[in-house]
Amino acid sequence: MNVVQRAGMEDDVKLIAPLTMQNIGETVVTERLASREEVDDVVRELYVLAGDPRAVVSTPRLVQAWGRRAGS
Repeated sequence: MNVVQRAGMEDDVKLIAPLTMQNIGETVVTERLASREEVDDVVRELYVLAGDPRAVVSTPRLVQAWGRRAGS
């Protein structure tokens, strides 16, 4: 088993959230989950957070597991 959860205060991990929201924003608006203004506000706030040297940001935990079939 392998478990990975990136976290950081300075590296690119802090840009994953704003870049993701920026890239899915149009779909969020199209599906009427939020207005364009709400999406833009969230993207702006996430970039502000990413620029804050005191903020720690992490990605979701990723778990990878593998196995073998008995007898092979």
